Amino acid sequence: MPASLARHHFAMGGLVLLAFALRLARLDFQPLWWDEGWSVYFAAADIPTLLELTAVDIHPPLYYLLLRGWTELVGWAPPSLRLFSVLAGTAAVPLLYLAGRRLVDRRAGLLAALLLAISPLHVYYSQEVRMYGLVTLLGLAALLSALAWQAARTRARRWFSLLGYVLAATAALHTQYYSAFLILGLNLAVLARWRRPVKAEGSAAAGPSLAAWLGAQLVVLLLTLPWLVYSGRSLLTYVRFKVGVEQDPSLGLVPYLARHLSAFIAGHTEGGLAAGWWLGLLPLAFLALALALALAARRRAGSTPRGAGQTGRAVTWSLAVLAAALLCGWAVNMVLPFNPPRSERLLLLGLPAGLLLVATGLAWLARRRPRLAAAVAASFVAVALLSLGFFYTVPRYPEDDYRPVAARIRALGLPGDAVLAVHPWQWGYLRAYIPRDEERPALVLTPREVIPRERQIWAGEPERLAADLETLLARHERLWLLDHRSMGRVLEEQVEAYLVDNGYPALREWHGENTVLSLFAAGQTTPVGQSASATFSDWLELEAATIGSGPVQAGRAVLPVDLTWRLTAPGTRSAVVGLRLVGPTGHVWAQRDAAPLDGLLPFDAWAPGETGHDHHGLLVPAGTPPGDYRLALRVYDAGSLEVLPAAFEGGSGGEVILGNVRVERPSLPLPIEALPVLRPLDVTLGPLRLLGAAVAERGPLLPGQAVDVDLFWQAVSDPGQDFLPRLQLLDDAGQVVSELVEKPVAGSYPTAWWQAGELVRDPHALPVAAGVPPGTYRLVLSLLRAADHSLLEPEGGPPLLELAEVEVQGRERAYEPPAFEHRQEAAFGPGLALAGYDLAPWPAVPGETLAVTLAWHALDTPQGNYHTFVHLLDAAGKIVAQTDGPPGDGRLPTLGWLPGEYVRDSHALPLPAGLPAGEYRLAVGLYDPVTLQRPAEPVVLSTPVTIVGDP
Repeated sequence: MPASLARHHFAMGGLVLLAFALRLARLDFQPLWWDEGWSVYFAAADIPTLLELTAVDIHPPLYYLLLRGWTELVGWAPPSLRLFSVLAGTAAVPLLYLAGRRLVDRRAGLLAALLLAISPLHVYYSQEVRMYGLVTLLGLAALLSALAWQAARTRARRWFSLLGYVLAATAALHTQYYSAFLILGLNLAVLARWRRPVKAEGSAAAGPSLAAWLGAQLVVLLLTLPWLVYSGRSLLTYVRFKVGVEQDPSLGLVPYLARHLSAFIAGHTEGGLAAGWWLGLLPLAFLALALALALAARRRAGSTPRGAGQTGRAVTWSLAVLAAALLCGWAVNMVLPFNPPRSERLLLLGLPAGLLLVATGLAWLARRRPRLAAAVAASFVAVALLSLGFFYTVPRYPEDDYRPVAARIRALGLPGDAVLAVHPWQWGYLRAYIPRDEERPALVLTPREVIPRERQIWAGEPERLAADLETLLARHERLWLLDHRSMGRVLEEQVEAYLVDNGYPALREWHGENTVLSLFAAGQTTPVGQSASATFSDWLELEAATIGSGPVQAGRAVLPVDLTWRLTAPGTRSAVVGLRLVGPTGHVWAQRDAAPLDGLLPFDAWAPGETGHDHHGLLVPAGTPPGDYRLALRVYDAGSLEVLPAAFEGGSGGEVILGNVRVERPSLPLPIEALPVLRPLDVTLGPLRLLGAAVAERGPLLPGQAVDVDLFWQAVSDPGQDFLPRLQLLDDAGQVVSELVEKPVAGSYPTAWWQAGELVRDPHALPVAAGVPPGTYRLVLSLLRAADHSLLEPEGGPPLLELAEVEVQGRERAYEPPAFEHRQEAAFGPGLALAGYDLAPWPAVPGETLAVTLAWHALDTPQGNYHTFVHLLDAAGKIVAQTDGPPGDGRLPTLGWLPGEYVRDSHALPLPAGLPAGEYRLAVGLYDPVTLQRPAEPVVLSTPVTIVGDP
């Protein structure tokens, strides 16, 4: 083999590897988008259904049939699906080299192959689960077959080339309808270059026959005609409908050509090139100018350019195909305009002809002005690489990325669940993102009119919709709804309204800008007793409540809750119903906040005196320890977060306890992804595996305030003994300034009770010691054996695990008695006393707020973070108004008080509007918000409160 030929083969091999690498790079970076979801939906259907579906689609079925077969080999994961396009796109590069070599020479072939290998547009669609890369490959195969037929010197080779052409052209037409433009261009090139047949030297065979070529076109037509007859009417109806819905304007010839030619060179401009669609025209203009200068110089010299015949032949073929594709595409755009962003993909099949035309010009220029040719080629390469850089780093469809949606369903879904998709591309997304059948809930697509035999659709048929949804709820018990908010959502609203009214809405999450993921559960509830009735403020009554009676499994169960409300006065839209699952330590393990009927019927839409039923489902999260919990109800304003005061039998406050709930371990293991881990760690400590941690508050914190830390554990094996998590704050010298050592879940769920494989969410609150000076401290974690407090060292890591940095700030402290209007001393345990208080305004008016400021004297640092309560008592000692909360609205926690310190603790006591005039008393006290225990009995203030009538 000559050395020059070997170099060309080596260079061609390098270009193929380059093309493969560029198409394989970051294959799973970009999310699937709508059209790719459609591809998965089509490919997953049985063949008769696939043919029916694609008969009303804008593309014929061959690609989907091939993709269906491909999935049998590699599966349904997005990278596996995209690999089919990667291989098709890579294979196009050597074919374009062969076309350039046959039309011009090896140099032009290599240049064309290089331009295609790095082409942003071609790389783009070599990573999509769509047919554009395949039809481009088939178009190149048809071009090569036509060239081989024209150059063949024997009858056998001509017939073999024609057979290849017929197969490639027919396959292209069954892959994309626009491939007809490419076939038209090939016919124009054949006719333009046609000459009388001549006998080849040394052969008795005649040259290529025009009749044979035209016969091949007839065969292609006959092979395509059955599909056109089958799909023609439906296809035209669908295209007209789509064009009518999209309402895209027609583009004039110049902007149409400019847009496509720019995309052929620079790809789809995005990221930093978002407004630079014209960038692709610059290398073309540079090339045209260079060619004009070189040609003018040659003409002045009076010489005939060498290789003009080969160049002219290449220009004829390339220009015929490119012009036919662009002009025909523009003509269709004038009649049936479809020009959304990135619609240049429809004419990707014309890209090789365009690049071959560029390569021909560069090769011609290189023979005359090598340096100028190199500069022009560099401009093409620079633009392509710049565009590829943005392609690999800028997400294309972040607003419709369903990977988080699929991850959420995988984490929280059950094998018996069903996912309800309104759009086929949503169905395709989940089929690809959850490829394993055993991990994927049933995928249900709402009935569609596109399949002729499936006429009973939900849109416009509420009885059918209700009957089908009732069947689905009974069969699956839990339904996930994919609600896309940017496409009218008429059907989604109807489905949601039925499920809210007949099921228990448990989850509603926004994913991106357009998608809401909701979970609805079936279930039954039982009454919780008379204690469930309550009055909220002066306009809302809870008449009854029922909740699910059986135990619920952590991470798998939805607790159903039925509430019956009655409005006594006009309501407010911003009022939200809050459900809380509260553990024995006061920690909130699960919560749900939603307006009545999941926001579909807010309180301001109710008439005064109207009674309504409200359904809620409380999803018990993974990691919730087994045990008994309280279900609490509150109503609050979504804007101000102010909790409506509640009055109920036996007391009053901000919450009503609806009943007790028993939580059990899940019967089947839960995936680790079900835990809301914010910072993954994956550290093994003996029989335990620390999966991660979540630090809720990193400061600035005041002394006495707590660092809330959630630890997420998995028992690798049965622990068999107790281990103690130890949280510490360390200063710059490594000295401990605050420390908390306790059994998991604040001592309520020790590790000796855990089972192998169990997931546990372990909340802790590390208080900042009262004397900690301002500064930044390291929050570290270690694990101790409870038996001897020996340290358990992680496998292959330091004994202290760094969790976060915590900032502590100081506050002003007063050690002299403050000035207050009313002096009253009262002891609240051995280390705390009341010194006095202030009241304002004086006298007080119903409907307004009474400011109560208490002056506390810390004789020692209290043993807990107490809350203060203030009760307004009538003459009979009945509570008529109350407020409670941490001192200083949370800014003065009692654990931060130093011995000898005086603290002013202000509280705002709202007075009911209808409060009768007269004298009242104030009772104040302290209580532990976790245990509800009081360190001492409340004290009645000595000064009566005078209430005057409304002015």
